[in-house]
Amino acid sequence: MANPRTDTAPRAVTFVKVLPYILTVVMTLFFVILALKGKAYYLTPIFDTPDAPGRMFHPMHAQWSSRGSIGHTLGVIGTLMMLSIYIYVARKRLKFMRNWGSLRVWLQLHITMGLCGPMFVLYHSTGKLDSQLPALSFWAMVGVVLSGIIGRWLYSQIPKTLAGTELSMQELETEDRRLVGALRKELGLTHPVFEHIDKISSVDENIADTGALGALKFMMRDDLSRFRQIRELRHTLQKENMDRAKVDEIVLLARRKSLLMRKIQLLGAAHALFDWWHVFHKPLTFLMYGTLMVHVIVVVLLGYRWIF
Repeated sequence: MANPRTDTAPRAVTFVKVLPYILTVVMTLFFVILALKGKAYYLTPIFDTPDAPGRMFHPMHAQWSSRGSIGHTLGVIGTLMMLSIYIYVARKRLKFMRNWGSLRVWLQLHITMGLCGPMFVLYHSTGKLDSQLPALSFWAMVGVVLSGIIGRWLYSQIPKTLAGTELSMQELETEDRRLVGALRKELGLTHPVFEHIDKISSVDENIADTGALGALKFMMRDDLSRFRQIRELRHTLQKENMDRAKVDEIVLLARRKSLLMRKIQLLGAAHALFDWWHVFHKPLTFLMYGTLMVHVIVVVLLGYRWIF
């Protein structure tokens, strides 16, 4: 059988694949610059205080407030970004879009837009949430973002090909044999380090019987302990005076094997957790977009129509 190319397999770097990361870096720099430029306004008290007047009297208010030219523009950009995340949903479900690039890349863009859009909205709001509708929409947005981060981690627990399709158990077992073969090629057939690698890769068979919550606790503990175990493996290999490139290759293969074994053992639990996540995430999403649309309609009716 041909190599199924799981998410643990090496990948060729192309511009399309790194595009989401480039956008993330660019947006991060933009937000830092925005914070520095608007610092004087953002640090001014929202309302008048005995010591200083509020933002309404600040010279930057006309442009940087949520109704100003800059603040309003940030809100429009953030709204468009948050709406754009549904392109990923369409890419998954609509037949005519199935050949529109890698699903994995679309997911990364979905995540990037889902993080950057709310940041634009945060700057747009300037932290002023003194009315119920914007406040409800904002905190629903915060809930969606936090839930999305958790969902991305859960999604990563389900092994997939580079195209984003889920692997069968037979393909997972084939990939495990490929990783074992690669390790034996690097280390030899009977190297003592294999015992260490097997320890990192071992998963208690009874974990799957503890239910979804028990599996979730194990996954989180396992992610933390793997970092320490992989570091110990690296130190063990370095003591043998191995070439650094070879040590890096062995450590990478060992990490992939340990993750793959956990995914194989807890595949059913990962699916259950992901299903439960949808139950929580979707209502928050509907609440966020519902209140957002009402907010946009009210703003337009009040005459704040940006460049139009």
